[in-house]
Amino acid sequence: MIKEAKHIYIQTRKVVAYRGLKRNPSWEHDSRLWLKDHNECAATGWTYKLQIHHVLPFHLFPQLEMDESNWIVLTENPLFEAHFEIGHNKNWREYNIHVRIDAMMELKRRKDSKGK
Repeated sequence: MIKEAKHIYIQTRKVVAYRGLKRNPSWEHDSRLWLKDHNECAATGWTYKLQIHHVLPFHLFPQLEMDESNWIVLTENPLFEAHFEIGHNKNWREYNIHVRIDAMMELKRRKDSKGK
């Protein structure tokens, strides 16, 4: 999976470069600040190894890069890589337009299983 992730990351970077897309200069700063206020995974509730996932990906929808309504926090924890499994439907070439609903359902499932 890591090898595939690196390949897709490089491939995505090439698509971004090919299209002449560049990250907004504020991306690093603003996303770090946003993570301070949104500091848990929407699917697991975990607070570590967090990533901002673009619901509609930057390389296809660059106009939504800085739109916080297009962001969701997902973990990349090896125990459950919500970013990969929920954000990308277990395929780095895909994106999940239902990621918010799927994340809520996963969080509910986890909470319900703890109560049993």
